[in-house]
Amino acid sequence: MEFKEAYNPIRCLKSTLKTMGVAPGALWGGGILLMLLEMLSGVGIAGFNWAFQSDLLSSLNPYYWEQAFPGPVGVELKDWFQESSALAYVGGALIALIFLCSSARLQPGMLHKLREVQETGSSGENGIFRDRGLFGVVLKLRLLLLLLGVLLALPFFFSEFIEARINSDGNPDFSLDGLLISSGITLVWLVPYAYIVFGISLAGPAVIYEGLQPGDGVKRSWSLVRGNRWRYLVFALLQLVLIFAGYLMCCVGVLATGALCLLMNAEAFLQFTSGGDAPQALEEPT
Repeated sequence: MEFKEAYNPIRCLKSTLKTMGVAPGALWGGGILLMLLEMLSGVGIAGFNWAFQSDLLSSLNPYYWEQAFPGPVGVELKDWFQESSALAYVGGALIALIFLCSSARLQPGMLHKLREVQETGSSGENGIFRDRGLFGVVLKLRLLLLLLGVLLALPFFFSEFIEARINSDGNPDFSLDGLLISSGITLVWLVPYAYIVFGISLAGPAVIYEGLQPGDGVKRSWSLVRGNRWRYLVFALLQLVLIFAGYLMCCVGVLATGALCLLMNAEAFLQFTSGGDAPQALEEPT
């Protein structure tokens, strides 16, 4: 199946929903669990990142907290951070590591379960917690992608660094200048950032389904997406709509819509790399 058809968001959404309906306990339940683990690892990474950035930016700009949070709130947060920053560092790192390992343990079984259901048209016997010996390589891939994410975020951080330096004398007249400069750098970097992120977005399914090593999985992803980034952008936009809809459902709905998006990525990859032999077990009879 060609990329434009495999990553057609409407086709992929319908096909994934149909597949998940065959084994709802495993695919819906496991997908929601996987999404929860992903979110918790993201919380840990975000906490560590927030502590690191706040620590560095406040060292560059002594008025950082008061400018970011005007009034007594900024003073209280500054005092709290000075006393508790170590907790944010250690707690964020531990949470990120624990749940990153947990999601790396579950992801291979989930994706292979999806393929099994597609190929057989039944729920099958294999459970979602069989990692098929892929835990180590998936964890290494996740750490590699995390490192790449840090490198890709450097220009965004540089924009905050510039803003902090401009505002470091406490002159409120310069605050707008710092904001405009940092916003400009961020907007300029968004296009190359998205270009690179889309290029490595298929590394996970490539490693799990094709048995590649992390570096080879990233290269494989880059070659698969080459020339198809606009089509992948449309696919990603639908997923963003689904994620947003999940947040509107009292926030907890994002676990279900997020699980659906995770499995949509795998379903589209299977269809695209099937070489014309896509699983037909779940297709409507003609």
